[in-house]
Amino acid sequence: MTPAACIPHAPQICHKYARFTAEQVAAFQAPIASELLAYAQATRAQAIAYLQDIDDAALEQVTVASPFGGRLTLARVYQQFIWEVNQHGGQIAYLRGMQRGIENPMQLSSVWEGARQAE
Repeated sequence: MTPAACIPHAPQICHKYARFTAEQVAAFQAPIASELLAYAQATRAQAIAYLQDIDDAALEQVTVASPFGGRLTLARVYQQFIWEVNQHGGQIAYLRGMQRGIENPMQLSSVWEGARQAE
């Protein structure tokens, strides 16, 4: 697989902050799940390899272009990433709760156990 730079079916939006028209959203075709998972795995592997090779000082020294203009330190990028994961994780949990209703946490223990064993 090539470096994790583009989602397979949407190369035109790589490395850009995109705004879409209603027509573009209506025409969007979801990527094939296996390709999306492969992209996520490749991206994760590259990020882990990169982070293992840099020290804390580099997080403040290395900058990347911001989609809104200017530059951001890697430390700021990772802070934003952690915030986004937390925010969207909460949103997903809320939507799942709306779909499923209130679940018995004891019934979910097997789900968590399966997830732990998969790692």
